[in-house]
Amino acid sequence: MDVLHKCETSGCLMITAEIWKDIHPSLVTVPVEWEYSVPYGLLYSKHPTESVERFIQAIRNGKGL
Repeated sequence: MDVLHKCETSGCLMITAEIWKDIHPSLVTVPVEWEYSVPYGLLYSKHPTESVERFIQAIRNGKGL
């Protein structure tokens, strides 16, 4: 949230995924059609909890959620 607040207060431009379009009430999302892609991934602890480890394993196995 700190990054979003900084963007709002400084007037900076931020490129985000569409899923973030409603994440901050004072920011506006403008869709663009670019020949551009952004890799997407998961961040988790080097020593995840058992439930996080099961989730990661499900993703690796292609089972999804």
